[in-house]
Amino acid sequence: MDQIVLEDVSFGYTGEPVLTDVNLRIGEREIVVIVGPNGSGKTTLLKLMLGLLKPGSGTVQVLGQPPERARAAIGYVPQQTRHDPQFPVGVMDVVLMGRLGAAGARGWYSAADRAAAEAALADVDLAGAGARPFAALSGGQRQRVLIARALVSAPRLLLLDEPTSSVDQSTVQRLYRVLKALSERMTVVFVSHDVGVVSSMVTSVVCVNRTVTLHPTSALTGQTLAALYGGDMTLVRHDHRCAEAGHDHA
Repeated sequence: MDQIVLEDVSFGYTGEPVLTDVNLRIGEREIVVIVGPNGSGKTTLLKLMLGLLKPGSGTVQVLGQPPERARAAIGYVPQQTRHDPQFPVGVMDVVLMGRLGAAGARGWYSAADRAAAEAALADVDLAGAGARPFAALSGGQRQRVLIARALVSAPRLLLLDEPTSSVDQSTVQRLYRVLKALSERMTVVFVSHDVGVVSSMVTSVVCVNRTVTLHPTSALTGQTLAALYGGDMTLVRHDHRCAEAGHDHA
């Protein structure tokens, strides 16, 4: 069953086209990376999948329904934001924020909420870290905590906006291994500037830069990337799709 379906989707800000005629299908338990040059529409595409933006034309379906109705089944990790290092919040507190919807009626976290938080931390290789101060963690560890926060509600779909943008290369590889493991039980879609991520870990690549083209071949060629990035590049073979779009204001 397709988890995400965009049909004839176009979107623009104040009349300026950003995405045009996007047709895209992402299946169950796929791990998909969205790539493209700066300002190309990657974040806009993700926000359409989340239902944070509505298309000017066309339709978006997530888990068989409009994305705003599917949000309870979506885990979302936004781009890293600044935080006050003096704010006394612990790792467990951050992860439990992902259970606020479930805990809202009670006003407190249950033993089941805390067990789910511990399990989510284990999923991102941070088992037992719940008592640590969030500010004391490295950038990569904080990012994994934010992924755990998205996982604690047991989503069917995980969307991430540039999860590796503020971490070093060794940490990037660890994050990719975490995402690959998670894709064994849920669909994972993430935005990346790292063209080198296109490897055996991903099932599909969505290239964003104006028009939409589906490539049935198993290689993303240097010529395709030259058109996308303005330079000649070569990637590892993979099954991919190339969805191209316009300018991103998000």
